[in-house]
Amino acid sequence: MNGLDLVKMLVENGADVGAKGPEGYSALHAAVSKGSKEIVNLLLRYGADPNAKDI
Repeated sequence: MNGLDLVKMLVENGADVGAKGPEGYSALHAAVSKGSKEIVNLLLRYGADPNAKDI
């Protein structure tokens, strides 16, 4: 299973795409910083907020 498949499985099973980790970054922030275009697009399709701010 690759990262895209894992993220898809998580969001399809109710994972909060807007949740932030201990560092204050969301999955969308992480995907953008790693250049993971497919994961960015997937998270946006599932409702991740592109305007969310990190803390």
